[in-house]
Amino acid sequence: VAALQAMSRLLSSLGGFGLRRASVSKAWYDHVVVGAGAAGSVIASRLAAKGAKVLLLEASPLEFGTPSSSTWCSSLWGGEVPRHQAVSVAAGAGRDVVWSRGRNSDYDAWDCMAGGDTLWCHAGVAERLAAGERRLAAAGQGSAQRPPPDAFSEAFLRACTEFGFAEDVGLDVGQRARGVGYFHRVVGGSIGWAQAKYLQPAMLASGADGQQLEVRTDLAALRVCVEGGRAVGVEWQDGEVRAGEVVLCAGVVGSPELLLKSGIGPKSELEALGINVIKDLPGVGKNYQDRLQILLNSDGSVGRPPVPVTTGSWAEPLVALLGGSATSGEQLVAGGFMASEASLSDDPDLFLTLLGPEVGLAVGLAKPRTRGHLQLRQGEAALTARVRFDGLADSSDRAILRRGVVRARRLLRAAAGGSDSGLVDDDFLDDAESTEFLRHSCMLARHAVGTCAMGSSPASVVDGQLRVHGVPGLRVADASVMPFLVAADPYGSVIAIAETASKLLGQDMASYHRSQYGVPPVDVGVGSVLQV
Repeated sequence: VAALQAMSRLLSSLGGFGLRRASVSKAWYDHVVVGAGAAGSVIASRLAAKGAKVLLLEASPLEFGTPSSSTWCSSLWGGEVPRHQAVSVAAGAGRDVVWSRGRNSDYDAWDCMAGGDTLWCHAGVAERLAAGERRLAAAGQGSAQRPPPDAFSEAFLRACTEFGFAEDVGLDVGQRARGVGYFHRVVGGSIGWAQAKYLQPAMLASGADGQQLEVRTDLAALRVCVEGGRAVGVEWQDGEVRAGEVVLCAGVVGSPELLLKSGIGPKSELEALGINVIKDLPGVGKNYQDRLQILLNSDGSVGRPPVPVTTGSWAEPLVALLGGSATSGEQLVAGGFMASEASLSDDPDLFLTLLGPEVGLAVGLAKPRTRGHLQLRQGEAALTARVRFDGLADSSDRAILRRGVVRARRLLRAAAGGSDSGLVDDDFLDDAESTEFLRHSCMLARHAVGTCAMGSSPASVVDGQLRVHGVPGLRVADASVMPFLVAADPYGSVIAIAETASKLLGQDMASYHRSQYGVPPVDVGVGSVLQV
């Protein structure tokens, strides 16, 4: 990671291998990709490798593999989520992640919501997941690996088996409704892995002049340029760039924020801010969802913030849960999905993450029902996006978490060799008495998705081919397009979304050039595109 970071800074300072600082450009590109997170890195590299002329814009410096931490949520009752916390691990969290496939039925439900053309059915998604898994299987940094077993993990998994859970949640988890086992792990951070395995090789192949792939850092896109109803480029502080197609990969906050600033979103909200309405899309910024989780120590006691917090506030990052840096002894070891009640055995509503004996076990919501939303607000200097998330407003979510803590405690006690008979805290199942406990104990898993949801309903933002409804030349391809969370860490699914977008973009770009100019794109002087 340190070597990649050093190389990034060197390339940035020298302007080498297609990496440029922000500047005004009159050039024309086949594709402009906004956001160099996991999805943007995959898409830009795939398109450039096939001959397209691509510009990748990133608001921050490229810092491969920079870690970040989770934060204790001091209030989840309508509070405002800080922007740096309202992110998906697949788009902006930058920490180590678990690679796993979602359930087949989840992807099939995506496909149904998107129109049922089989692009998103589990068999189709499996092909794109396999492409990412081939990268995982490559030797070196970022390869798939299973942590070495330890006595605590072995005892915990035995206890899970005794309670009736399947034993494996490896890469083939999509075949199962529930199960626990050792994780496959992405080493070096989610963003760092995608940039190192996809983006960096593409930058090196493009050369110092950036003939196919040009990367511009420290450049914050302000809005999408739309002319005649079609997206034609991207504008920033002191200039703009034109392209055949614009792809937003800025994440669950950044992508809807750009749409709203471009006049694409709920009409009433845009008009109230004085923004010219390009397309009335009520679903932009809605459907925000994230998983809540509670950390249990290895003895079953509950991990809590070391300082008290008050309603409506947010604690500082106190625990680097899953971050891999600030918590001694922490590992992404094992876990999986389980049902909080026997009647839900075929539809798990809880997820477990075993973090090693020194840290314990995280238990959280697999399919949260609570939804938040994102809106533009007038800041000191400009409009900025704010996220409102009533994380525990839904009584069913609170009930599932309570039952999850009880079940997880029983598993931990069994793993320690103790009896769980008579140890279930019946009082904890009472909603009124557990409200304060949940408010002080929940954390965001940073699996945020959904703010540009894919589908065919009026509440959706993009169609099954990731095209923004009613705005040709504009797509969104990141965690924000997931209509709901699949029963898996979202990282693998986002890589699959990016692989799908790469294929679709090349096909549609070639078709567009032929329809507009009547000649192959290589003859129009704007850079070559993917072959169909």
